[in-house]
Amino acid sequence: MYYIIFFFFFVMIRRPPRSTLFPYTTLFRSLGDEEYDAVVNWVGFTPQDVELDIARFAGRTGQYVFVSTCSVFGRPVPQLPITESSPRRHSLFGYARQKLAAELVLEEAYRERGLPLTIVRPMHT
Repeated sequence: MYYIIFFFFFVMIRRPPRSTLFPYTTLFRSLGDEEYDAVVNWVGFTPQDVELDIARFAGRTGQYVFVSTCSVFGRPVPQLPITESSPRRHSLFGYARQKLAAELVLEEAYRERGLPLTIVRPMHT
């Protein structure tokens, strides 16, 4: 049996105010002590959001997927095409700045705690 969590569905059911964190306490309580093949986080926005995920899912998921943004590459882009080795930079745009900070926290968890991590950066949404 496959267990996959898509945080996106929880947002559709109950959208929290933009100024607060996603209601992780309620989510985690409902998940119990299960292990998961994959966790896909569509709504993580800040480093605090993903730190909660790391605490909850490190060692309990086969793959953690974080949906970030292509805006972490900043503008103007120094060279096209953009690749995984393109430099990321802190943007003046708050959304991209927060997403990049969250990516950095997750990358540290990958290196230090073995969190199986994939970061997706959609280009056209």
